[in-house]
Amino acid sequence: MIVNGYENQTGKNMIVQEYVIGPWADLRGADLRWAYLTGAILPSGIRYEEYQKDPLAEICTEPEARERALSAWDKHTWKDCPMHAAFGWGRVEDAPEGKRLLVSQFVALFDGRHLVQVGEKT
Repeated sequence: MIVNGYENQTGKNMIVQEYVIGPWADLRGADLRWAYLTGAILPSGIRYEEYQKDPLAEICTEPEARERALSAWDKHTWKDCPMHAAFGWGRVEDAPEGKRLLVSQFVALFDGRHLVQVGEKT
């Protein structure tokens, strides 16, 4: 399957929990834990390798929110995850409309264990 000029090498649909994170992919329910993402262009338009360097950059623009998110890095439920810790959001729809794509992208990659805490080596 070719999407925006890029071929999905796995031949499988990429679906993650309850989120649709791009205009071309319904990612609800996918398990991305074993996905090979090197070279992937994410829904926000950035390459995966660049995004890994600071996945919070566009979401947590205030230092206090960033620190709260980092303090919850090892948590993976909406009651204690980085997005909840930083902003109190309990789902993607709680985020401001302009940040929902970024939050969905973060949650999909974070829950898929594709992100290391900012400052750790990838």
